Amino acid sequence: MNQARTDFAGVNYRLEGKVALVTGGSMGIGFAIARKLLSSGASVCITARDVDRGVAAARELGGQVVFVSGDMSVSADVKRAVDETVASFGGLDFLVNNAARSQSTLTIDMDESEWDEVIRSVLYSVFYGVKHAVGPMRVRGGGAIVNIGSNSSFRPAPGIGAYAAGKAGVVNLTMLLAQELREDNIRVNCIAPGAI
Repeated sequence: MNQARTDFAGVNYRLEGKVALVTGGSMGIGFAIARKLLSSGASVCITARDVDRGVAAARELGGQVVFVSGDMSVSADVKRAVDETVASFGGLDFLVNNAARSQSTLTIDMDESEWDEVIRSVLYSVFYGVKHAVGPMRVRGGGAIVNIGSNSSFRPAPGIGAYAAGKAGVVNLTMLLAQELREDNIRVNCIAPGAI
C-alpha cells in the first residue's frame, strides 16, 4: 500500500504512479527538483544539452529516472523528450520548465545572435515544453506545469538584459497559460527564485 508522505509544510501528498519531465535537470535547481520528485515516488525524465553531465546526473539520482539529451530551445528536441518520457513511463503528469541559459554582457553590447540564443533558451523553451506536454496531460485527465522564472523578471540587473526580458516573458506567459489550460485541468504556475 502506498504511504502518504509529508512535506515541510505538513501537507500530505503521494506521487507514486505520477510521471514528471524536468528540463535542465542535470544540475542546480532542476537536479534538486528531480531528486525531490523521485524521493516522493514519481518517475522522472531529465534533460540536458551536455550528455556526460546528464548521464552522470541520472546515475546519481537513481531510481525511476531516464535521461534525454537535447536543447530545449529546439522544438523537435522538446517533443522528443516528451515522447520518450511517455514511452518510458506511460504518460506525463508534471512538467518543470527549468532549462535556460544566461549571459554576462551589457544589453547594448550583445549581438543579435546572442540575444536570440538567450531568448530562445529562456522563453521559447517554455512555449515548446507546454505545447508538446499538453497532449499527454490531457490523456491523463490533467496535470501540473511549473515554469522556473527568476527574481530578475521583476528586478533586472545590468549584464543580464536578454535573460531578464525572457524571464519576464515567462511570468506573463504563465499567467496566460493558466487561464487557457484550466478547462483541461492543467495547473500552470511560476516560481521566481533568486541567485542559485
